Amino acid sequence: MSIPREVIEEVRTRSSFVEIAGETVALKRSGSGFLGLCPFHTEKTPSFSVNEEEGLFYCFGCGKKGTIFDYVMEMRGFTFPEAVRFLASKCGVQVPESREARNPAAKVEMSRVKAMRHLLQIARSAYRENLLNGKSSAAALSYLERRGISPETSERFALGYAPERWEFIAAEILNRLESLSDRDSISDELGFLSKERVGPLLNDLGLTKLRKAEKTTAPRTSYDVLRNRIIFPITRSDGAAIGFGGRSIQGDDKGPKYLNSPENAVYSKRRAFFGLHQALPYIRAARHVFLVEGYMDVLSLYQAGLGDVLAGCGTAVTTEQVAILRRLCDRVTLLFDGDKAGRKAASNCFELFLNSGLELSLVLLPEGQDPDDLAQKIQGKELRGHLRSLYCSPLSLFIEQVAFAKDSVEHSRNLKDLSAVKRGKVAAEIAEVLAKIDNPVERDSLLSEAADLLGIRTESLDSLIYAAREKHLAKATRSQSGNAAPAQRPSRKKDTRSPARSQSAPYDPVPFDSVPYDRVASQYAQDAFAEEADAEAYFSEESAAPVIPLDSLHRQLLIAVLSDPQLVPEIFQIPSMLSGNQSQNALPPHIISFLRTLEERQPLGIEAYVRASEPPENALIELQNLLKEYNLEEHELLEQAIRQNKVGGSHPRDVIAQAGFAHERNGLKSEIGRIRANEAETKDQDALARLVQEKLVKKRNLEKLKSQ
Repeated sequence: MSIPREVIEEVRTRSSFVEIAGETVALKRSGSGFLGLCPFHTEKTPSFSVNEEEGLFYCFGCGKKGTIFDYVMEMRGFTFPEAVRFLASKCGVQVPESREARNPAAKVEMSRVKAMRHLLQIARSAYRENLLNGKSSAAALSYLERRGISPETSERFALGYAPERWEFIAAEILNRLESLSDRDSISDELGFLSKERVGPLLNDLGLTKLRKAEKTTAPRTSYDVLRNRIIFPITRSDGAAIGFGGRSIQGDDKGPKYLNSPENAVYSKRRAFFGLHQALPYIRAARHVFLVEGYMDVLSLYQAGLGDVLAGCGTAVTTEQVAILRRLCDRVTLLFDGDKAGRKAASNCFELFLNSGLELSLVLLPEGQDPDDLAQKIQGKELRGHLRSLYCSPLSLFIEQVAFAKDSVEHSRNLKDLSAVKRGKVAAEIAEVLAKIDNPVERDSLLSEAADLLGIRTESLDSLIYAAREKHLAKATRSQSGNAAPAQRPSRKKDTRSPARSQSAPYDPVPFDSVPYDRVASQYAQDAFAEEADAEAYFSEESAAPVIPLDSLHRQLLIAVLSDPQLVPEIFQIPSMLSGNQSQNALPPHIISFLRTLEERQPLGIEAYVRASEPPENALIELQNLLKEYNLEEHELLEQAIRQNKVGGSHPRDVIAQAGFAHERNGLKSEIGRIRANEAETKDQDALARLVQEKLVKKRNLEKLKSQ
């Protein structure tokens, strides 16, 4: 259930923008508003303006603007419903429960989840305090010192220590619950935090585990899963713990090196990042993320001057994590180990990031070296410069993995040494992947790079991609009820233009010391139980408008005017084409609005673009944005228009004329269908005769149109 508009408006009017923004920005009154240093980019002169009365912000430096909801979404990586619920909890507005949440069973589950969240916060405090003051923590502190982790970094990431005891965490949590002076503020009306029910919740969280059943009738007891391990709290963007990772400090092979929290009602490793809370201010300033594989990599790189670093939580990069990154930044640089496993993981990410809207870069370390090792030797600007020198193309690594990953015998890993047969097989596999790219500009750029890497002609790879897209289109068409017109096959003229590279060097993030933590670090509440904004909960809310499907007639007309925007007036001259005529086959209002905008702006058409010796770089982008503005199929329409103009098929004016005839034919067919329906219901003989006569006239007119 979406959040009611009146509730959203109440949250907006009752929230103090100055108070919310003041958590991360030092604001000073300037005239009727407030000014401060922008949290979205690095600057020395304040240009970030907040209008408290209207609830709006604007940065004169970077151009960022929006409402208080936009600000919270940008700063914390929340979705819109999460931002509304977060602000509602701040200003005391009650957000109505969904129909599902009003169900008694759902209320019990919600209370259970809240109790689990509270236990996680207590567990983090217990592990942290045990590292600092525990009787057996000397070995853990010594381990962190040997790994080069400073006390300041340990404090910043709230590292802890689980002692080598079998029943530590349950006893510690129960003691802390009993000593809480504000127990009533926990709102545990269903008693999930009682002594009898805490144990099962800890089992569900993966902090403890039931012992095997014994022959005796005594109740089964639980033991700690994390023992003699450094504890890495995994948090949401607001700093609330949702899970833990544990690294063994023993030098032997007893047990796995790392243990991670299992999936549960609070924690999903597919959507979690280690270091998100700490890195968020730097990610916002740089609009960039270094993505690494290990927890220690995050800590070491953070100390070495890279603040915008995140790591997955014991799993490969997932589609859910890519979606979260898309909300947080514009660019992602993979910084993986240089061994075989690291290369494979980086290669898998190439396909995962397709169509994500994120610019993907890759830094691949030499074999035997990981980011932790590198950060111990090089720091600051020297580290960033060294990483830049190790840049390689994500597409290059992906092609290399496709070509050589299955080889059982070590051969030359030079793509130029591939045999003709192997080169053809690799090209076919790469074409299948590149065919999935929606944006024709991005696809064409990667096509050129792939052809260059494989040492083949661009048009050869283009033909394979075209065949793959045709296959995907045919498969999609069969799964739908509509019949899509087959695309015309383009001619394969040799492309003499020098293709531009789509990949660029990794973004150089802002220097670590240029974004002081005391200015941009958030003051997020540590108690997730007291806040309703849960970054792991996704609520239904309208986002982007869906793409509206087109029938074949409307598609032909749009392709024609994309080819030559000056032909728009000729469409409006077709009888009964405008929706105001109430014709069944009239153009929908959103297409009419698009045509009028196209007529007004008169952008460069596809026909002129294809024929130009040096076409403007932003011509396609302008058309793409215009189509997207009206929720039309921008990528498919542009691609079909480009191919039709390359083929040299029917002139757009002829297409419109034929579309006009088709429109009239469809109208006559609809009229004949209506008459037949009336015939079946009419019992009066005179009326029936008139209907038959009218039908014959319509049929005669239809035959005339068909002969034209």
